[in-house]
Amino acid sequence: MEIHRSSGTIPDATLTCYLKLISKSSKVFPELTKASSLGKAYRVLKNTKSGKGKLDSALLAGWLNWAHGTNGTTTLTASEKVRLSGKSSAAALKKAAKNVLKTVK
Repeated sequence: MEIHRSSGTIPDATLTCYLKLISKSSKVFPELTKASSLGKAYRVLKNTKSGKGKLDSALLAGWLNWAHGTNGTTTLTASEKVRLSGKSSAAALKKAAKNVLKTVK
């Protein structure tokens, strides 16, 4: 909801700052998904058709929560290792996305 321009309670400038923090803290963003702008980040959040898409969406939501100060990075970094592995199975991607979504509030 917050990713739509001027639609949420968090200003767009703050969300853009969060995306910059995420790009410095995460190994997946923006290198693999290029979610560096609000529009691109919204597309990543809505892309849940494939296992990698679901995991990318969950990871971005988790990192946005982290930037907002609501959770740690332990689950996020563990799930990023699964995402970065070239040989991850669909089941491993699904499990990693499920684990991240447990921490997202």
